[in-house]
Amino acid sequence: MGNANFKTWWSRELADHLSIGGSTLRKWSLELEKAGYVFLRDELGRRAYVEHDAIALRQFKKELDSGKSYDSASKSVVAQYLRTDSAAITLSASPHNEPVDARYEALEVKLDDQAGQIAQLIEMNRELFLRLDERDKAINGLTEIVTAQKSLAAATDDRREERERERDEKLTQILRELHDAKQQASKSVWKRLFKG
Repeated sequence: MGNANFKTWWSRELADHLSIGGSTLRKWSLELEKAGYVFLRDELGRRAYVEHDAIALRQFKKELDSGKSYDSASKSVVAQYLRTDSAAITLSASPHNEPVDARYEALEVKLDDQAGQIAQLIEMNRELFLRLDERDKAINGLTEIVTAQKSLAAATDDRREERERERDEKLTQILRELHDAKQQASKSVWKRLFKG
């Protein structure tokens, strides 16, 4: 770097420092640039971030976290951190901060996108397993209900058979008693007829 008292980050380093993805850093940088903020760029047009930019981006993150819109947050940050001396800082490669080439940045974008897709797939997979567990619980519940209904039906059939048997026994008993009573009545009628 041309000026040794400025720490310079490349995209990946600053994204890691802010605990965000590379694509998020690019999106935030574009928002700030739309509002008039100027970032340093190397000879290939890639952004290089200095401490001032890191502070501005941390503030942008705080404002977004507090619920502000992108437009409102970017205007607020630009009003607080607009740099007027960006032309005075020049960039050059150093052993500590070598510029990344365009292919590396393109790969970072693809990796960020793929990481997002993988995160979505993991979430979808988790939701699918939750739904499968719920389905299994519902199936087990239905199986228990069907088993209980079959047991109840069998018990009801057994109880019905027992009631029918009890009824038949009572009817048989009543018929015997009637038969016995009829025979007794017949005997007493015959006895009266023959005595009299």
